[in-house]
Amino acid sequence: MPRKPRQARSLATVDAIIDAGFLCVRRHGLQGATTNHIAAAAGLSTGSVYEYFANKEAIYAAMVQRFLADVEKLVLRLGPDVARMDIPDAIRTLAFGFHELLAGNNGRYLPLLRGILLADTREVEDLVSKLLTNLVLQYLLNHPQYMRLGNLQTRAYIIINSGIFNVLRHLSAENPPMPFSELVDGLVEFVTFYVAQAVLVEGGST
Repeated sequence: MPRKPRQARSLATVDAIIDAGFLCVRRHGLQGATTNHIAAAAGLSTGSVYEYFANKEAIYAAMVQRFLADVEKLVLRLGPDVARMDIPDAIRTLAFGFHELLAGNNGRYLPLLRGILLADTREVEDLVSKLLTNLVLQYLLNHPQYMRLGNLQTRAYIIINSGIFNVLRHLSAENPPMPFSELVDGLVEFVTFYVAQAVLVEGGST
């Protein structure tokens, strides 16, 4: 059974294996990369890798957790400012923050993201949705005029999950159909129109 790293040296070895995993997925693809590839890229024997990870899939799971941890850090870092912005600036700040995260470190997360989007996205989407739902609550506290809207939970769900799907799909595409800035402009237009219509309907019903 793989052992859990506790000492600094063991933790550094695990980090090296995870970093090598990102490198090998970029070189060989999610299906093409092997434990031997990862071990060689990390400068370790395959046996040393198996001391910490049962198989390649366990390494991939650790890579996903690394990505999710960085997403959480991003949302928590941007959250306080975003909660005070108007809707267009809030959307642009979050969208371009995700773009910066995924493009950073030579795009280390993009090949992994492409692979998991082709397979199962629930873990990624669930965490991002949870983080953004909490951010919406902070946003409403700073913009109480929207608290009067009905079906807030449903409206927030539609906006958040539509945004997550489109941003992740665009950033993971090798040849997206439009520039990222145009996608963001489209999201801004969609959300502002959707909210404006809701405000209009709610105002007319009172």
